[in-house]
Amino acid sequence: MNVTWFTWAWGFWVMFFIVVEAIAVFNDVPGDTLSEHIWWLVGTGSERAGWNWFFRVVLLGGMLWMISHFMTGFRWFKRKK
Repeated sequence: MNVTWFTWAWGFWVMFFIVVEAIAVFNDVPGDTLSEHIWWLVGTGSERAGWNWFFRVVLLGGMLWMISHFMTGFRWFKRKK
């Protein structure tokens, strides 16, 4: 695989995520980490609403697809060669 601008962009994206998450983890502000945002969206804890189930289904489906995609190389569309 050749290194393209996509490779650099994904690398910068990962590094940016690590920096933002590290800042969020090490400060004392509640509700700023990715996990806390996901917990709020899916209604973990006492604050639940009807729309939380939508995000639970979307998150579960997305995670199942991502795992199968990474582990098997499954693609919805075939690349042109």
